[in-house]
Amino acid sequence: MFKEAVDEENVEWLRANEDSWWECKDLLDYVIERGVAVTVKFIQRVDGAKGVCVLAGLFDKGDNGMIDGVLEQVEYDDDDLCCLTSYGKGLAGSHEKLLNVLERIKDLEWQVWGC
Repeated sequence: MFKEAVDEENVEWLRANEDSWWECKDLLDYVIERGVAVTVKFIQRVDGAKGVCVLAGLFDKGDNGMIDGVLEQVEYDDDDLCCLTSYGKGLAGSHEKLLNVLERIKDLEWQVWGC
């Protein structure tokens, strides 16, 4: 049902059933695989979707072009990015992915907290 809700932009279903998909990596990967436009809409329309789960999936699965494309269109801050460094096996298992997150954190103090 989640995939259908994403494809049909059924924000009401996504909000009402947030507990069923919030930490399901394969479902969030589906959003990211659909591309920049779908990922941006998902983050902008579903309350809390910008949270750690979606951004972690983006940095884990997306390439730099996609990451840039999404981050250019959504509001985020150093705190959002800092939280990613402790979330998800994909980021923790890859120095390159972790550095990609840290390089985007503007405040040096937040970079230290992210490590």
